[in-house]
Amino acid sequence: MNKSDSPPILINGGVIPNEDCFSEIINDEKLCELAPIIAKVNSFYSRKIQGIYKDMPEFNEKLFDAIIPNLLDISTSKYGNYLIREILAFKEKTKVGRILSKLKGHIKELAKDEWGTFVIQELINNVDEEQLEEIFDEFIGNDDKIFNSENEKRVFLELFLRQVKNVNDKICEKILNSLVTLCNNNYFRMSIETLFINSSDNYYDLILLKCCNYIYEISIRKYGHFLISFFIQNKKGRNINLINKIYESFKGKVYNLSKEEFGTYAIQDAIEFGNPIQRNQIIEEIKNNKFELVSLAKHKKGKFVIQKILIYLDRGTLGHLLYKLNEEIHEIKKSKNKDDNKNNNNNNNNNKDYSKYFKDIISDIQAIFNNKSRYKNELNIK
Repeated sequence: MNKSDSPPILINGGVIPNEDCFSEIINDEKLCELAPIIAKVNSFYSRKIQGIYKDMPEFNEKLFDAIIPNLLDISTSKYGNYLIREILAFKEKTKVGRILSKLKGHIKELAKDEWGTFVIQELINNVDEEQLEEIFDEFIGNDDKIFNSENEKRVFLELFLRQVKNVNDKICEKILNSLVTLCNNNYFRMSIETLFINSSDNYYDLILLKCCNYIYEISIRKYGHFLISFFIQNKKGRNINLINKIYESFKGKVYNLSKEEFGTYAIQDAIEFGNPIQRNQIIEEIKNNKFELVSLAKHKKGKFVIQKILIYLDRGTLGHLLYKLNEEIHEIKKSKNKDDNKNNNNNNNNNKDYSKYFKDIISDIQAIFNNKSRYKNELNIK
């Protein structure tokens, strides 16, 4: 259906002309009265009201006075939210203040809303520092779950990017107090880089130290390993002693973390991005316990940690690992030749489950020996 064919819209018994006839009612006395309603109808009417507000200042005060009582409803409208954002973009202090006053008590609600979130973000960009703190205090409140949705994450980042010291410190304090819980939140993971690059050195270091104190709890959380990886990788301008603290806090936990669904990624990142001293600390803890070395090679998560360290292992350790894994393969083959009863079948299935994990390790070790002549004929297995 063409615009010219669109039917008129009935409001309170009156008729609003169709889109082609809109210009005929620009000077109509009913315009300001009807603006809060027609701004929500579709994008055409919303743009027209925005255009009137922008290009015909004689209507501004009347339009604003008509809109303000319906502000919450318009802000959560698919088309109406654009009108509120247009008004905010004018940066008129009095009007911004009135909008904030009207929306108080609804900040969190609007931040979650599909359309209201854009109004809150625009509001954040146009309020003064004192008003920004008011928004922050209501948005954050006493809720530990400060990242509940993609929309709230965007609002949170807008607050942070305003770079107001008091607000930024409050945000970091909130993160510091809820750090372990937040590591289960995907929206927190998506905000890590922006948050910590823009944080003060003091809070950056405090959060890093909190990670060290709760390294295991954070690493095993679904998104905690991203936080650990961020601190390990973001070394520029940081005190190396702080980074070393992360590696120190891994001590005694490497084996268990390597087998965890998410903790394994923290260990892999520590190996990949650490300097030689830091990396060796992780490797030595694994290789010094031959049982743990072989056990991880057979584990569905641990095997990836072993693959990360193979190139750094000495030939004796590589040879021991290769010997032990081949021994396991031999035992599995022997078990397959035993009586084909139900119990043995179950055992064989279990063997198959873990044997597939270390066959890759065997291939990698053999490739290392084949490609590095200094390893050939020097296994010295005992």
